Amino acid sequence: MKDSYANCLIPFLTEHFSEIDVIDPRYYSDSIVRFTKEHAISDMLLLYNANTFFEDASVVRLGDEE
Repeated sequence: MKDSYANCLIPFLTEHFSEIDVIDPRYYSDSIVRFTKEHAISDMLLLYNANTFFEDASVVRLGDEE
């Protein structure tokens, strides 16, 4: 889960993980919970500017069930 501030960090993570799924909830309208279940995601990293995290209404959807 990310906002645009994470774009510069993602390339550094590619050496350490075999697969990386990136979702920006501002532009992803499907269920994030469903996505994590369908892709068997067990760990999640939230990369956000603190102001964006607390002010962005799309972050609220992180806890939405299907």
